[in-house]
Amino acid sequence: MGFSNGQTVPEAMNGTGAFEEEINNVSTIATLYPNVFHIAVRADSDIYSVEDLKGKTVSPGIKGYSGELAFKDILKLSGMSYDDLGGIEYIGTADGASLLRDGHIDAITGMLAAPVSTFQELDTTLGIRLIPLEGEIVEKLHEKNEGYLPYTIEGGTYPNIKEDVSTVAGYTVLLANNDLMTEDDVYKLTKMMVENKDEWTNISNVMEDFDAEYSVENNVGKMHPGAKRYYKEVGAME
Repeated sequence: MGFSNGQTVPEAMNGTGAFEEEINNVSTIATLYPNVFHIAVRADSDIYSVEDLKGKTVSPGIKGYSGELAFKDILKLSGMSYDDLGGIEYIGTADGASLLRDGHIDAITGMLAAPVSTFQELDTTLGIRLIPLEGEIVEKLHEKNEGYLPYTIEGGTYPNIKEDVSTVAGYTVLLANNDLMTEDDVYKLTKMMVENKDEWTNISNVMEDFDAEYSVENNVGKMHPGAKRYYKEVGAME
């Protein structure tokens, strides 16, 4: 088994992006929660759009991670590239927050489960804004990769950000190796995942929306027969 962001699944199945050949022996068990694309800037920043990042220094997260790859896709669809930026800092979210606070970078981007505790703290102590994605960019991202799904960060998710912010999310999925996990194995695992939802929510509120219907509705790629059997049994496939 393994975990992945949803936008990686179509790339693996089609042999695109980081995958040199098609991956055919992997399928989904459950879709768990969204990793939401954020662009965070200081509240007093003059950045209000993706285009305003021209000439600015940005932390896209750790090189090669899903957030950085999504940022590159967004820049390309906006007619931009890293060459248009003033600089790149490949660092984690916490270190990026420190650099933003100290004025060493202008923006942090990343695909992260909302609310991001680091951004909550920044918004309380410093004050931040989130930069929305234009509807056309969201549509083009989904056309490019079905794993990018429209998402709205609701006002109030962060203390001082009252307006809704349009963006995209890639949902965290639990995957199975079809060669190693039988239909019965995955059926039992899927049943355990869904019927213990309260346990997962107690661990993290990012699992609040998870249930059988949510898992099916947000599924990307081929679903494992064992998972499909359970979801049919509880009526989630209807």
